[in-house]
Amino acid sequence: MMGKLTLLAGAAIGYVLGAKAGRQRYEQIMGRATETWSSEPVQSKIETAKETVKARAPQIADKVGDAAKHAESKVRGRRTDKVRVRRFDKQDA
Repeated sequence: MMGKLTLLAGAAIGYVLGAKAGRQRYEQIMGRATETWSSEPVQSKIETAKETVKARAPQIADKVGDAAKHAESKVRGRRTDKVRVRRFDKQDA
């Protein structure tokens, strides 16, 4: 019991001390992340990626549509008469 109490007290102290230092570190990390995200090289790459997606979207949509049609035809082509269905009546229960 004493070990659990010590563990709980240590966790509480660590949380309090970490929260004080943690907020300051969090603000520092978020500042750097925002600065990086807003930088010209990153924004340039984002715009290039957007343009690429817009240009290739119709081709990808066609491929996805063809794959869906192919899958549908395979499913419809399966023989369903091999599947045996057993009905349960109240007598069977």
